[in-house]
Amino acid sequence: MGAECVSRRGATSIGSLFFFLMKRRPPRSTQSGSSAASDVYKRQMLESTKPVVAVCAVRTGAGKSQTTRHVCDSLQKMGHKVVAVRHPMPYGDLVSQKVQRFATYEDLDRHNCTIEEREEYEPHLDRGVIVYAGVDYEAILREAEKEADVVVWDGGNNDLPFYKPDLHIVVADPHRAGHELSYYPGESNVRMADVVVINKVDTADLADVAPVSYTHLTLPTIYAV
Repeated sequence: MGAECVSRRGATSIGSLFFFLMKRRPPRSTQSGSSAASDVYKRQMLESTKPVVAVCAVRTGAGKSQTTRHVCDSLQKMGHKVVAVRHPMPYGDLVSQKVQRFATYEDLDRHNCTIEEREEYEPHLDRGVIVYAGVDYEAILREAEKEADVVVWDGGNNDLPFYKPDLHIVVADPHRAGHELSYYPGESNVRMADVVVINKVDTADLADVAPVSYTHLTLPTIYAV
């Protein structure tokens, strides 16, 4: 692999806001799962009755989508029924898009999906993975739980997961070394991660890979792909 609010029911974050504008306050206190900031983030996350694997990133374009598909493929090979819940991408009538379920290309047509949405949903459908998305992420989760053995949070941008993960995977990009310490909420993702995947090492300079690896030395598991 070259590795590629919505309301209280799914707390939103600020996206790729340059971290210095935040004065580095939130992530400095997000040092561990027991930190005050981390606890605040996790209290905003919805809890599932099913295991949740979340795939997030340091920055947009790090390779979340490819990583998410690899995770789904691996879980399916283990015999699990996987349902992917995509970070919100709704346009148009938000009331009618409260809960969206995609199992076929016809569902994409029925929901009038944009090209951007299709780019994210179609690879899942081609793999036999049902996708949920929409606006009300508590209602979405309850529907997904009805047919999933494992829920995979398919993150967007560098946002935090809306669902409390049992496994939190975060993708880092060595082409933008140092961004894991300078962008919010990407740094918070890194500090809460169970696994950090350093992507694109086949095209990055070793001099850029090394600093990213050093950043994550305190984390349990690091993969370079």
